[in-house]
Amino acid sequence: MTIYFLLFIWLIVCSIVFLKLPGHARKLAEFLCSIIPATMIAVLRSVEVGTDTKQFVYAVLLIKKLGYEQYHSKGLYSSYEPGFVILLRLCSQFAEPARVLIIVSSIIICVLPFFAIYALTDRPALVYCAYFMTTQYFTSLTAMRQCIAIAIIFIAILVFTRTQNIWVTTLLVVVAAMFHLTAIIVVPLFIVARIRPKIRTTVVVMLIFAALIAIVGSMLPTIIGMIPKYRGYATHGLRFLQPGRLMPAIQILFFGIFLAGLLTVGNTREDPNAEAARPRIIPKGARSTISRHANLSYYDADDRRQTDLLWNLATYSCACGILVGTSVLFTNVLYRLMYELLPFLTLVIPTLFMTKPKTTLQKIMHALCALALVLFFVAFLLVPRRWFGINPYTLYSGAPRV
Repeated sequence: MTIYFLLFIWLIVCSIVFLKLPGHARKLAEFLCSIIPATMIAVLRSVEVGTDTKQFVYAVLLIKKLGYEQYHSKGLYSSYEPGFVILLRLCSQFAEPARVLIIVSSIIICVLPFFAIYALTDRPALVYCAYFMTTQYFTSLTAMRQCIAIAIIFIAILVFTRTQNIWVTTLLVVVAAMFHLTAIIVVPLFIVARIRPKIRTTVVVMLIFAALIAIVGSMLPTIIGMIPKYRGYATHGLRFLQPGRLMPAIQILFFGIFLAGLLTVGNTREDPNAEAARPRIIPKGARSTISRHANLSYYDADDRRQTDLLWNLATYSCACGILVGTSVLFTNVLYRLMYELLPFLTLVIPTLFMTKPKTTLQKIMHALCALALVLFFVAFLLVPRRWFGINPYTLYSGAPRV
């Protein structure tokens, strides 16, 4: 894990050393000095880094060896979404398809989220640190299909906050679903993003949906096993259809604490007509609680609607995260839906910590959110090594034989 911790330390350093640079220069320096090492680590990794990496490499090698028609007729890896199959077919045209697949997928998975963060925020390095601590970087080294979808979701967030065009955003989510079907879960978030979440309404709606999940929970394994794409879980992956153990508690607590934090800070009891009634990450002209860099606006645009949209999206994603955790109580495989929700929260995590708390409750929520983030990261470090399969890190030395 040494190389990953060195990357994390480097991200922290980048968030500090470039503070005195002018705005655009600072953003660009943080972006370039973060994206280059993060992408290179992913690009240069071996087939052995990432539990699922070898599976995808075998698939592209088989297409290269057999040709797509014969590959398809044998039903090999038939659960792959069409977008990912197209990527495999394109990579199979090269002399070293396994190498090309790792390079191309790594560039997509790293560059798109890092660029979206750069475009949306004034201090991208802080969000890159949050991206790392929510374990999204670790996941990107193994869950290739899903993380390509998540990378496109980051672009969908960027497009939506800039244009508020639900149709273009939905189209981008559909493209993401062409690589991993679970991306569809984020469509409702964009639909309701313009509605400011209220504490009482959010709690009532969540309780209703949680009750519905509890009612149908015992049937979830059967329902998932009936879906052709996931039928394999019912035959050779039955453990994935069993109730989760620690994961439901981790997800419910993590998203629950951040939901409470976002609602607490986002629903102040000040005059709603006052400028400070709805918190920005760092209000224009305000002083950061992390640095003394004045006149620092966390979000790049002055348009308050963009700030509100990002805040609303993060709040609703946390509510969905709790419901996902509830469903994992009955079917373990559904925990993976969490990763599609993390981008929304990641973009505003520094917001929560850099907005000065004004009440005792907000101070408590700040502390709890910090604790939740640290414990979420520590929980990842404690999972069995084979789960992610990214440790030890080794450099690419060739593809396996098929």
